[in-house]
Amino acid sequence: MFSRIVLCLFFASLAGLATAQTQPSKAKPAIRIGMHANVTEGGGAPEYLAAFREEIQMMLNVGIVTNTWKDLQPSSGTYVFKPLTDYEGIASFAGWQVFSGVQSINTVKREVTPGLEEAEWDSGNMLSVWREFVRRYAQALPQSVKWVSLGNEVDVYFGSHANEVDAYHTFLLAGREEIKKIRPEVKVGVTMTVSGLQSNPAVMERLQSGMDIAIYTYYPMDGFTVHPISRIPEDFKDILRFAGGKPVVLQEIGYPSSSLNGSSPEQQGQFVGAVMDLLEKNSRQFDAGYFFMQVDPSQAMLDSWRTYYGLSDPKFLGFLSSLGLKTKEGAYKPGWFTLRDRTRSLLDVRH
Repeated sequence: MFSRIVLCLFFASLAGLATAQTQPSKAKPAIRIGMHANVTEGGGAPEYLAAFREEIQMMLNVGIVTNTWKDLQPSSGTYVFKPLTDYEGIASFAGWQVFSGVQSINTVKREVTPGLEEAEWDSGNMLSVWREFVRRYAQALPQSVKWVSLGNEVDVYFGSHANEVDAYHTFLLAGREEIKKIRPEVKVGVTMTVSGLQSNPAVMERLQSGMDIAIYTYYPMDGFTVHPISRIPEDFKDILRFAGGKPVVLQEIGYPSSSLNGSSPEQQGQFVGAVMDLLEKNSRQFDAGYFFMQVDPSQAMLDSWRTYYGLSDPKFLGFLSSLGLKTKEGAYKPGWFTLRDRTRSLLDVRH
């Protein structure tokens, strides 16, 4: 849901990281697990470097970088792929495979390049500009990128734009075609929510048709009240059933720790353990899973999300403000230790 974590413009300093810390372990975890990196309020380059260092020390082994289409193409003929090449510094050092997201839709809004805000998804102009952008994007993709999503949580958007689904499917197929011409080994898909596929499977089935991979975000809640831990295995059965044999990436895995959402730090930790159990059990079906996120978000980030999503419900804000596996002050929650211990124990089982 909230995958636009700003990675900051500090990556040029990564060359010094290799000599500043112990080299990462060459042992490969049984499952590919990552985490969305963020830092405490006011943190800068040193804090981000420390955040990535912790992920490497935890033996997490996949990275993630997402951007909107309009950020990568801010105007006609202008392409900004530096976020991809910058992130490659981390991935190369850590030995990570990488998930890259291009958000043509981000949950509730179209995020197309300027000038196409009102264009039909399958119009000639839209497809021409999109194909040219995707060609350039595919050429810029680092070799570490193994998975690409062409839209984020699109089922939410189509909840109020159902008449656009077929046209968007044409749009997705065009993007996949261009990527495959240049990087045929990359798995391409579109991201949907697990709650959306459970409530409206028809949209999921249509948009997932013709894609290489099923990509979901997973926040098990009803009305911002968390599901009991006992329900998690049933959710995973739904995920695998709807994937229809395609490999699965869980782009975001999150569970708040706030009492406003019927949860607690201890319950969040139990959720992490339950998810790790199921990812391990079904490791041949899941390509990767990314926990969201390292630290409870800063006030500035919360304010940005509240404005973007247009919601001020206390439960919504409680959800957003407690997704981290650390508090906003940087104190570790139980889920952090659960994830650390589980990733360290899962070595050389699958790969």
